[in-house]
Amino acid sequence: MLGGAVGFGAGVVFVEAKLPLLPRYFQPVVPAPFGLGLPTWEYDLEFDLNRHLREVMLKHGSDVELKALAGTFFSQVMDRRHPLWDITVVRGLRADRTGLIFRLHHRLADALQVWGS
Repeated sequence: MLGGAVGFGAGVVFVEAKLPLLPRYFQPVVPAPFGLGLPTWEYDLEFDLNRHLREVMLKHGSDVELKALAGTFFSQVMDRRHPLWDITVVRGLRADRTGLIFRLHHRLADALQVWGS
């Protein structure tokens, strides 16, 4: 959680500026044809930043509500046709706070990439 309000538009500009430093964040993992061989990283030709960033407003602003929302997001399977990450900015938290829910597939976070590097 962050203290104070974080502007969604400013967050989008920030993420958009930093994404070129993380080329994997433009690439989903593509299975080998017919399952013969290892998967590869391919650029998402339909990459749309709006698919990866969203803003949500809580009704009551409690931490319990935030945790329930995070649980809902974390239980959803990400669309494997696109890069496997997303960020949700959560508004309406009590005490003038902003929540961030950041989902990231472990392959994008692994320091050692064995295949498809």
